[in-house]
Parts: sequence; C-alpha cells; structure tokens
Amino acid sequence: MDSENSIRARGTVLAVACGGGACRTLEGNESRLGYPLMRINTDGRSVTYSRNSGDPGTRGDMVLASGIVRENSEALKQVFRNYRTVLLFLMAGGGTGTGMAPVILEAARECGCRTVVIMGLPLKFEDRRRGDMKEYIEGISAFADRMFLSDEQTMLMMNPDTEARWVFTRMANSLFFAVKSIADLLSGPFYTTFPHKTYTFVYESDANPAAAAEKMVSFAVGNMDGYSGRIVVAVGSDFSDIESRAVTDKIAGISGILPDIIHREDAEGSRFLAFFSLWESDFTSFPILYHI
Repeated sequence: MDSENSIRARGTVLAVACGGGACRTLEGNESRLGYPLMRINTDGRSVTYSRNSGDPGTRGDMVLASGIVRENSEALKQVFRNYRTVLLFLMAGGGTGTGMAPVILEAARECGCRTVVIMGLPLKFEDRRRGDMKEYIEGISAFADRMFLSDEQTMLMMNPDTEARWVFTRMANSLFFAVKSIADLLSGPFYTTFPHKTYTFVYESDANPAAAAEKMVSFAVGNMDGYSGRIVVAVGSDFSDIESRAVTDKIAGISGILPDIIHREDAEGSRFLAFFSLWESDFTSFPILYHI
C-alpha cells in the first residue's frame, strides 16, 4: 500500500473501459471524456490495451478472462499508482468484462485507489445473461467503493417510440454521458453526495425540467410502496434556482422524498441523471432493475 502523501500527489481520475462492450461504447469519445482513458480487453490469450475494439474476448469464459488479467496485474498497478480513483465502466453479460472487473478493481485497491464502478446491464432479450446478473453484481461490488447500475432495458421502456436503428446509439450516448458526469462529480464531495454504496440511475433529456423529473421518478419509484432511499438529481451548470425548485417539488410530490439537486460541470440543462440508492441487500425488488 502506498503512503498517504504519495496518494495525494496523484492525478484525480483514471477511466477504465473494461471488456469489449465498454470499449465499443466509449470508442471515439476520448476527447469528449476529458480524463485519461485506459482500455482493457483480451484477445483470449493476453490483455490488450489498443484502440481496436474488435478483439474477440474470451467468448463468455469469465474464468479465462479473470486469469488473463491477473497474470498482468503488476502492469496494471504501475498505471494505477498514478491516480487516486479508478472509474471502471463495463457492459455486463458478455463474460470478458465481467470476469476481468473484480481483478482490476482489486489491483486498484492494492495501490490505494478508490474504486467506482458504472455497470450497464443486458437487455431483456438476453435472458440467460440477465439471470446471472445478481451474482455478478455482488461479486464486483465487493471490490467497489461505489457502484452505479444502468439497466438499458429501462431506457427502452421509458422511450418506446425510439426507432430500432437508433436504439444502440441512444444507449451508448446515455452511458457515455453517465461516465463523464460521474467522473466530473468525483472532483467534488462525491462520497458525501453518494453516501450509500450502490445506486441505480436513469437518464432523460427534456427542455421541461419538471416533465423530465416526473418521467424518471414515476418510472423508478412511483409505484413502489415504502421507498426510503436517497434520490440525487444531477443537472447542468446552467440550471436555475427556479428550475431546481420545480424539480424538487415534482419529485417530492411523487415519492415523498426531497431530492438532492447537484450541478454538473457542463451547461447541458436539458439533460438529467437521477440516481436512486439501493438500500436493500436484495436489490432485485427495485422496479427500475427490470426483472433481474
């Protein structure tokens, strides 16, 4: 474990795209991200770090993926020692990223890094993969200081009129936006803003703030009796006090909970991220995690 002084001297955030799905989602967005980005994938024999996201991975063999990255853990640690936080993003279900993630996070922790995970969950038609998610989430969560889950099936259900050809583009854009926003928030009082370990979140874009808030919260907890978790809404830097009050009133009226309104660094006031803490160990009862 490195000394406290050496950790203070490090860079702030290293974003890690873990596995083929994550690499493809962030492909071409490096300059927009604004943070160092490390891609970690495998060709089935060794770890790859290139821009090429076409590596075949381990074809669902999580044990093989875990073993390959463990053999390269010392090389990873040499990089991690330069940062205070490793922000790991993966698209669960394919096997490669899910198998590598715990080993990568463990290596980061051994270097004194805080670890934050953003995990995209498979769509509903991938029934077998979704059925294994609870076990995967719990395994990865053991090595994460904070974990944020995005169920892309939820996004499709919230926007049923999205044309098929734009579905995956919209999913990729929303996940990239979440990765960048959470990376930005890490520069502030992140762990007091998000005091619980695990959250799920939804993304919405609407010129009417109250309408966006109603859509997100109604879908997430509107029909759920007894939700007592924390709700955090991340809005753009140009979001006004009047708009904040309108969003607060709308969410409180639906859920009975006063949300925390926090401002991101970007001036994208029509874009919203709403986070909901998963305070129960059995988070599968949470309606926004659709039939895990």
